Amino acid sequence: MLHSVYDQPDADAVQAQFDRLLDYVEEKLPAVFTHLDAAREDILAFTKYPQGPLDPDLVQQPHRATPQGDPATHRRRRHLPDP
Repeated sequence: MLHSVYDQPDADAVQAQFDRLLDYVEEKLPAVFTHLDAAREDILAFTKYPQGPLDPDLVQQPHRATPQGDPATHRRRRHLPDP
């Protein structure tokens, strides 16, 4: 049921679905109700961020591939001390 909270289209719908979730578990699972109610702000913190696609500059990562060729000098066997 918690997944249904995250599937809501906007912050108001998220809050309403979370309330429905709490109503559902209140009598059947009182410990779960207490935990979810206390953690409400943390669980729903994602609603404070703007919706929509992320800025492409935030998503793109610099190319970090290791160049092909000889291994670094310190990784060549002949440069390691004999055991």
